[in-house]
Order: sequence, then structure tokens, then C-alpha cells
Amino acid sequence: MLEEKIFFAQRFKAEAPLYTLFILAGFIGFMALYSMGFIAIVALWVVLITLFWVLKSKLSGNYYIKLNHEGLRYRLNIFEKGVFVPWKSVDQVNFHLYEINLRIRDSKMVVNLPTNYFPENDIPELTENIKMYFSEMGKSN
Repeated sequence: MLEEKIFFAQRFKAEAPLYTLFILAGFIGFMALYSMGFIAIVALWVVLITLFWVLKSKLSGNYYIKLNHEGLRYRLNIFEKGVFVPWKSVDQVNFHLYEINLRIRDSKMVVNLPTNYFPENDIPELTENIKMYFSEMGKSN
């Protein structure tokens, strides 16, 4: 029996979509409120920063790929919930330079796991573990 492996993603890369969203909202809000004066712009920033921290505290957590004998569970960014892909439903695994693709057996849907969320030294171990789990669990199904 293979032991469970967990690979943690880098927090800043996983939360980057939220940062981008609020930088864009701040820029658009600044452009819209520029003519109203300094007080309106400060109020906008206070509201945006408060909303940012509330959303970040509600949505943040661990960002990971977890491998075990049942399947692969992952959460790679702040807007994603944990997704479980059982090994029995995986038809094919393709390893590319910056991503790992899992093709689902029944629907032929492709699950894309970008590897840029992980530290450079974890990527070879991650790909080897996925190969090992898929070869072991894929044969038994």
C-alpha cells in the first residue's frame, strides 16, 4: 500500500488571482472617483482593503495536491474548492513541462494541474509520485 503524499503550493501564487482582482478594482475605482476628490478615493481604498482582508480570511486555506490510494485531491488557488479525482476514473496521465493533465475515463474531460504553483524542487517528486500512484492504482482498476 502506498502512503499518502501531500505537496503544498506556494501561497502567494495561489492567492494571486485575488490580488489581481483588487488591484484592478482599485484602479477602476480610482479612475471613477478621481473627479470627486481625495476623500472619496480614500474611502474607496478603505472599503477595498477591508473587503480584501475579509475575503482573504474567508477563502484562504491550504493549497495542495494530495495523493493517496483512492485518488488525487487538489486545491490550487483561492477561488477553488478541493477537487477529488479517483484513480479508477483516470484513463491517461500526460506530463508536460509546466502542467500535468489527467484524462477522465468516461467523459474524456481533461483535468489540468499547472506545476508553476509548486517550488521547483518539488515538481520532479510530484511527477514521479503521480506516475507511481497511477501505475499502481490504474492496474488494479
